[in-house]
Amino acid sequence: MKRYIGIRCIDGTRRVDVVLEGRRFRVRALRPDRSLKLLEHSRDGFEWGYAGSGPAQLALAILLDYMACPQIALRFHQEFKSRFIAQLPQNRWEINGTKIRDFVAAELAKSRIRAVPEIAANCGEISTASAQSAGGGMNIFHGFGSNR
Repeated sequence: MKRYIGIRCIDGTRRVDVVLEGRRFRVRALRPDRSLKLLEHSRDGFEWGYAGSGPAQLALAILLDYMACPQIALRFHQEFKSRFIAQLPQNRWEINGTKIRDFVAAELAKSRIRAVPEIAANCGEISTASAQSAGGGMNIFHGFGSNR
């Protein structure tokens, strides 16, 4: 499972780490580079605690990192920003992967999107079971039940 932790240092710099828990515990920095290639909201880096371009870049980066699915990250990052990133406290915060997975599954079900094979193949974090529970029984990954 992944967790995302954001810290604002005393000098005002911001850091977002990805914590990967499993057999081995690893921490790595989340960088904006990959999300900037997809859509540029803010060249100034990540920000949180309000609804602006820095928080939009962070929302896009988190969804892209967690889901490994550019289509889903692009489609839902603004709503993710509004619901999660804009509400975060300024100094330190944490978002666990379960919240991200549940958010995406609910958004997919709410928008009644059926995942196409390319999206389902790339989105290993959403299982058919979680998609069904969020969608009131609608299988948004119709025919794609692997939890990779």
